[in-house]
Amino acid sequence: MEEKIERKQYSIGMSCALGCAGLWGVLPIYWHSLRPIDSMLIIFYRIFLVGVTTFLAAWKLYGREKLFAPMKNKRLLTTFIMAGILITA
Repeated sequence: MEEKIERKQYSIGMSCALGCAGLWGVLPIYWHSLRPIDSMLIIFYRIFLVGVTTFLAAWKLYGREKLFAPMKNKRLLTTFIMAGILITA
């Protein structure tokens, strides 16, 4: 049973690695078509869409209660906000 799970995880990991390598080879074509757009706008959209995607994935995986549980502790919330500010800076 354990070996079957490891084999499945290996297969998923290999698929993700090959997918990333494939995208890395194809994306420069896409980047050339983005030259007329301001780079700050592209960065803003990437940050925004990653945030939305991460939030939705966390909501789906952990549910609302677990997702918002750290916000009930004011000290922990302050720590998360400060960490976010430092990472952003």
